[in-house]
Amino acid sequence: MKKFAIRKLALLSLAAFSGATVAATVTVDVSGVATTYTLESLSINAQGNVSIKAAGGNTSGGGTPVDPTPVDPAPVDPVDPNPPVNPGTGCADTDTLKCVTTTVGEKAGNVYPSTTVRPAPSLVTAYRFQTLAGTSAYAGSAIATRMTGAIGKRVVISAVAGDMSTADKGLGCYAESTEVSSVSYVVNSPGTNKVRYCHLNPGQTYYVNVGAGVKADGKPNCSSETNCAHLFELK
Repeated sequence: MKKFAIRKLALLSLAAFSGATVAATVTVDVSGVATTYTLESLSINAQGNVSIKAAGGNTSGGGTPVDPTPVDPAPVDPVDPNPPVNPGTGCADTDTLKCVTTTVGEKAGNVYPSTTVRPAPSLVTAYRFQTLAGTSAYAGSAIATRMTGAIGKRVVISAVAGDMSTADKGLGCYAESTEVSSVSYVVNSPGTNKVRYCHLNPGQTYYVNVGAGVKADGKPNCSSETNCAHLFELK
């Protein structure tokens, strides 16, 4: 009897809702934000379950919700995984490195004249020079000649001051002799023998690094300023 009465009441309520001239509304409050919906329909099935269809959704309280404005990420310059080598990265005097700036390459015909050098066994002298810009082919040379009673030197042309390593360099870019250590270089001459000549790029800065030769035990082949002495010239 009670179940019948409840269903009858629900049906009466539905009838009243359907015939109303003003739409019924329902308000839902979540965390202080109230949203009001307009009821469109209400139905009850045979088991007494109520289904409600609502539309709209006007919010009040707690502030007006604002859709987040998308922000484009700031552009980031791509990083080259294989940056080009920058010849002539600079030179600074230390206990084991002496920097000498020459005018070779600043204009055609400039030379660094033959000069006597008496370095300590552990000292490397880095002679800075430039290659001429442009497309014209030309050649030059760096020569270290031992003084009387001294021992031969190692000469290496490199983009890095003080670099005496022969690894990863063309055979023409270094020399070590008991008498005269000479390295010849070419610019804009790709067909020239790479065993006899060091191939350099035009308009760049390089260093002729001159130091003691290296013995089998890794130690310098000279032991004093006297037997490390040599003449050096660059053109």
